[in-house]
Amino acid sequence: MNIQAITQQMIVLFILLIVGFFATKKGYMEPSFNKKLSALVINISTPALILSSVMGGERILGNTEVFILLGISIATYVAVILLSMLVPKALRCQPSDASLMRFMTIFSNTGFMGFPVVAALFGQSAVFYASIFGLPFNFLVYSYGIKLVSGGKTGGFDRKTLTSPCVVCSVLAIILYLLNIPFPELITLPLGYLADLTVPAAMLLIGASLAAVPLRSIFTEWRLYVLSVIKLFLLPVMVFLVLRLLPIHEMMLKVTVVMWALPVATNATLLATQYGGDEAMASKGVLLTTLLSMATIPILMMLLFT
Repeated sequence: MNIQAITQQMIVLFILLIVGFFATKKGYMEPSFNKKLSALVINISTPALILSSVMGGERILGNTEVFILLGISIATYVAVILLSMLVPKALRCQPSDASLMRFMTIFSNTGFMGFPVVAALFGQSAVFYASIFGLPFNFLVYSYGIKLVSGGKTGGFDRKTLTSPCVVCSVLAIILYLLNIPFPELITLPLGYLADLTVPAAMLLIGASLAAVPLRSIFTEWRLYVLSVIKLFLLPVMVFLVLRLLPIHEMMLKVTVVMWALPVATNATLLATQYGGDEAMASKGVLLTTLLSMATIPILMMLLFT
């Protein structure tokens, strides 16, 4: 694996994040604009990226391996959910904070950051494998995730998740991949152009979200540093050590490790705001792990795959 190329890609993503950060500080990116841009990324460019990844791209995995990857994703989520029960004890959390810490351990930024990072590291065709991995996330975060963020006060599956563009296009991408249908440039080119918006727009939005959090506030939360070590290093290493024992394609292993090495999902802040969780703590967790992941992801790739 070309570590220099990976490091360069992460630096490029970080530069885009910094641009979004300062664009927000200067007032070029305002909340109303960010909300609309976020909707465009979630509902148009990311679905286009998912579909584009299976149209004319290299078929790295066989049809059977697609279902194996989905099974691996589900199995790792189950394992991490169980392991997350130990996190509050390690962090000496109060009962009121325990559920949120578990949420931040389990759920990573698979959408806004996962797809761009996978595309940058492994090429656009690898986004398809990331979208398969992301399916369980979409179902879990709006059911079990809501229960955790609210401290058990509310929960239940949000049926709208089933019809969200990313979920629909992820399922459609699997079908198209299995059928191996060729598509004309009249379809692939427009999708490709829309897909190209995802990486820069998503990173600008992440930078904008970080601009809203006081940077100094994270230095007083020692628990978030311990959480960052667990989430950004220990969990992906554990996933790697287990999965490398299985006879699976290397791309499966790489994508799975990267998806578990991602920072806390931005959904933490959004759901905490909506369901009465600790919005400030959630925002700090997203901020710290996002900044640290810019260094930890290339380090993990270097340690585990060279």
